[in-house]
Amino acid sequence: MRKTASSNERSKLKIVLIAIALFIYPAFIHLSVAFHRPLLITGMWLAASAVGLVVAIRRGRAAWSLLFGVLLTSGIALWSWGDAIDLLYLPPVLINIALMVVFGRTLLSGATPLVARIASLWRGPLDPALSLYTRRVTIAWTVFFALMVAESIVLALFAPLHIWSLFTNFLNYIFVLLFFVVEYQLRLIRLPNHEHLSFRAFCHLVATTDLRTLGR
Repeated sequence: MRKTASSNERSKLKIVLIAIALFIYPAFIHLSVAFHRPLLITGMWLAASAVGLVVAIRRGRAAWSLLFGVLLTSGIALWSWGDAIDLLYLPPVLINIALMVVFGRTLLSGATPLVARIASLWRGPLDPALSLYTRRVTIAWTVFFALMVAESIVLALFAPLHIWSLFTNFLNYIFVLLFFVVEYQLRLIRLPNHEHLSFRAFCHLVATTDLRTLGR
């Protein structure tokens, strides 16, 4: 019982920390843009990259160690060249590419779609209707993040900085939330004969799911 309670507390703490990070990061970036403080962006980039590199090395993750090493080196190089503002454009592209790959790789032949894996955590083995639906939702998420990648690149190349910031630091988060809401309502309509979690319980399940493990 104590172990279960401790696990629940860690899950709640994880959700709170993720929520705080998702709020602080875009607000921090947008304020840096609004007040023309590129050094704040550089400092955050270098700090996050250094922490990520240390954690990756301690856990023996060679690929992640290489990634954070490259990010840290890039940050130092851009800082020394005085082009720190360019660091702004990378995270939205990299994050959406990573999420696109996490979902998309589970659509390959012989793999189980990611949404099906999440659904099976609560439902157990899925019937054919649920299997088909969860595969289609996985495809939809993959396409969604691919569009986010394209949007981030197009805005970085052609839009004013404040418009890029408005989309990548605010509107894109709203788009993700709307996707969840629309998909949940569509699920109720398309699968009326199946039991469904409440929207709150569904969001909790998604938030506490380790996508890195499910995406393997």
